[in-house]
Amino acid sequence: MVDSHFHTLHMIARDLPGEAILEECFTAGMSYGLDVGIVAETFARRAELASRFPRLYLASGFYPSACEDPLWRDKLPLLEDHLIHTPRAVALGEIGLDFNRMYGTREGQKEVMAAQIELANRLGLPVIIHSRDAAMETLELLHRYTPMKGGILHCFSYGPEWVDRFAELDLYFSFAGNITYKKSPEIREAMKQVPPTRLLMETDAPYLSPQPVRHRINHPGLIGYTYETAARETGLPLEDLISMVKANFVEFLSLSGRFVPVEV
Repeated sequence: MVDSHFHTLHMIARDLPGEAILEECFTAGMSYGLDVGIVAETFARRAELASRFPRLYLASGFYPSACEDPLWRDKLPLLEDHLIHTPRAVALGEIGLDFNRMYGTREGQKEVMAAQIELANRLGLPVIIHSRDAAMETLELLHRYTPMKGGILHCFSYGPEWVDRFAELDLYFSFAGNITYKKSPEIREAMKQVPPTRLLMETDAPYLSPQPVRHRINHPGLIGYTYETAARETGLPLEDLISMVKANFVEFLSLSGRFVPVEV
């Protein structure tokens, strides 16, 4: 299996042995994983972490909450330098819009997202997109500032009526542990509408623990519950789903030109 989105340092902050978990997952056969960072202060530590795991890649960017920092533009050069000089950095993100928590203002969030898409386009990198309660605004912004290398709609949380509209942008759709929740029928229906070549799975660890382990802090070793739900809902044999998602993720990792295949 692959895990297309998790936050190792957030796992460690919640007292999980993040590095030991990664070691165990890769030893047990996890093909590839993507560690995602959202603040400049973690760039160096995460780059060092990736250097020790040949199948671990990085995405780095500024979260929607960055719009509340009056110096966010001054930090863009730090992000650019990190992405240029970190061999395992294959994407810019996560970036996006969150109108649920409502960081700063809507226009402020859009400004931060647009600036980072422009940076990703200059560097030839795809983007990782966070979108919550902002489907139309996200879609409109992506049409105005189109990611030239594509990207991932991380933890997709909208209904099936949005799938075709986002699919026009040639993006991947990644689904997390919330597809296992009883209150998420629309997300499961959306997952069924996603083109097979665009489907990804993630934990978003340490968040969104799958239903059978909601009492535990999430980590990549628990992603099997999400794959099992996805296989049941889509009607695909589990092994076929695993192979398909891995192929999709390898294709995504290759967009940056930095992907190096490693035998599992």
